[in-house]
Amino acid sequence: MRAHNRWVLGGVLFLAGCGESELRSVSDEQSTAESSLSVSQKRERSAIIKRAALSRGITNALLVAGIAHHESGLAQCWAEATWSCQGPHSPDCGGPVLAGSADGPCSWQQGGLGMFQLDSGTYWQTLAAHGQDVVRVAGNTRAGVEIIIEKVRVCPNTPRFGSREEVLDFINRALPGTSEYESFITAMAWCYNGCAPGYTSCSHSATRSAYQAGVNYLLNAFGYDYWYAPAPADGWELQGGRVAQNSDGRMEVFARFEDGSLRHTWQEEPSGGWGEWGYHGGALPAQPTAGRNQDGRLEALHVGHDGALYTRFQLAPSGGWSGDFLALGGEELTGELALGQNQDGRLEVFARTAEGALFHQWQVEPNGGWSGWRFMGAHTLHPPAVARNQDGRLEVFVRGLDDGMWHSWQLEPSGGWSEWRSLGGVLASAPSAALDGAGSLSAFHLGTDGRLYVRTQADWGWTGWEAIGSRKVASLAVAAQNADGRLEVFVRGEDGSLLHAWQHWPGSGFGELYSLGGFITSPPAVGRNSDGRLEAFARGGDGALWHLWQMEPSGGWGGWASLGGSLDGF
Repeated sequence: MRAHNRWVLGGVLFLAGCGESELRSVSDEQSTAESSLSVSQKRERSAIIKRAALSRGITNALLVAGIAHHESGLAQCWAEATWSCQGPHSPDCGGPVLAGSADGPCSWQQGGLGMFQLDSGTYWQTLAAHGQDVVRVAGNTRAGVEIIIEKVRVCPNTPRFGSREEVLDFINRALPGTSEYESFITAMAWCYNGCAPGYTSCSHSATRSAYQAGVNYLLNAFGYDYWYAPAPADGWELQGGRVAQNSDGRMEVFARFEDGSLRHTWQEEPSGGWGEWGYHGGALPAQPTAGRNQDGRLEALHVGHDGALYTRFQLAPSGGWSGDFLALGGEELTGELALGQNQDGRLEVFARTAEGALFHQWQVEPNGGWSGWRFMGAHTLHPPAVARNQDGRLEVFVRGLDDGMWHSWQLEPSGGWSEWRSLGGVLASAPSAALDGAGSLSAFHLGTDGRLYVRTQADWGWTGWEAIGSRKVASLAVAAQNADGRLEVFVRGEDGSLLHAWQHWPGSGFGELYSLGGFITSPPAVGRNSDGRLEAFARGGDGALWHLWQMEPSGGWGGWASLGGSLDGF
């Protein structure tokens, strides 16, 4: 799908390309298209491009966005660039999609469509070739990313690649200032735009300069770190669980001991060794959960024998704890809790009754008091799971009475909730969920066939359920985000060992399940050190808590070590 060359014959503008589909700029190749988008709107569009690029293995999304900025000024809609032609209706635009104006009169309907100027002839031929979804921002971006990858692969000036992975590696190494970057820009002018060196109908050097200008604008507008800093965890470590991170970076682990008491142990320094177990009080019928307030203070919560919710919190960030547990109400709660943090910093807790009814309550202000319980309109067979979307909206997942997975999400960050929708599946465990560095949630469950399954958000909705690896598993899974944005999922195997699998890149699928050894008798829990290394915890066959950790961020794992204790599950 290469862009066009131009010549004039008999007073009529004709266009010819070097491939069966064409990509045509909104404006002349030698200039960068203008749009009415503000800098903040361009940043939003850039975030969409970053997510789509990362989901396909491209960490160097600046180059992809730079192409779109030259082609359209990052505009997708005619209303954002009214000097262009009006293309087909776009639901995202509430009107016509932007169509190219450099290919002849608008009545010819031959301009490229949207941000990336996708073009296979007329508008309708383009829709037939690339799909109806290209009139939408996400669909246009997906197609644009794939075409850029293909153009780099086939262009005469780039290396001969043996696999898609080699193409992606080349693009990711093409940082501004490198020889790969210069080759990439040449490939875009030559094979994306169709302006080959030596053509008289267009200036190859001017087209190269225009694409470089698109890249430079976005680099200067948003800064190097926006494009190249490692993807943040986006708050996953703030979600409730057995492991929490203090404001000074030290991890702290909470567990129910065999005498029913709540105990905790913590790192003596960030990313360092661990101290002895400390008594935290209470008499717990189920495992606790912990999270971090907006001001940095940890808060530990559990259900009591009376079915009420209890909480205890640090008096200062990374400091000592309050005295007695504070009762937060409830009379029929049972089992474990799920704890999430709203975008505005308020904690929100989810619990079920003995009959399976799902309730929630939330802090009325960050670090402050609690609202009291509200029914969420669902019944579940297991404790719920909660995760936070890239835009800050919490999303809750449950195993429904039909054994399928159901979910509800906030309609806006820190706001009200949607109706429940089914994600299907046949669950044999509670669900779990986590956010990857591409901004997509993945939901996990143990299937009735003993295999681990995942379903992931995509630009168009959710993917179908897919099995991870071929090995049988025996517990609830937990996933965490590596420092490089890839999710890594952990689960107990049938033989009692800890199994793990990881994404090939953020937003992609998972590989095979591999064993990390050990003999564990509980589902695992995972935290992340202040230096970015993941650390996994589980109850061993001797009742003690065992752990192992990555030797470097996003890297390989060391061996198991005991943290002692006498745990009643974990």
